[in-house]
Amino acid sequence: MATWSKNNIACADTWIFLKALGQLNQVFSKSGAIKVEDLAFWNESASPELINIAVKTICQQLDNMFRMIDKALFEKGVTVDNAINSMVGAFLKKGNTVADVAEVVDKKYFFQGERIDE
Repeated sequence: MATWSKNNIACADTWIFLKALGQLNQVFSKSGAIKVEDLAFWNESASPELINIAVKTICQQLDNMFRMIDKALFEKGVTVDNAINSMVGAFLKKGNTVADVAEVVDKKYFFQGERIDE
């Protein structure tokens, strides 16, 4: 599992926005270990196509929230399609956790207040 820390903006934002979207209801400290297939969108009786549509919609919403609410920018070389598709891949991989998704988010978005690593 990826590092899950309230001091990491990508972790905090991934958690609060998934909570706002009704995908999870756990407190922050317990949310990093939640498997993606335990989020609200994952329905074992839904077709793979429906799950894919739900995931893409969630990822587009997260992208909007990161960029419009938090004023996050893309990391160098990242495009909107690249960021969204990377999140989609993380959400669709059974066994991944919310922390794993946040790790992908951290690699694709630069959040205000983050240190610039040179």
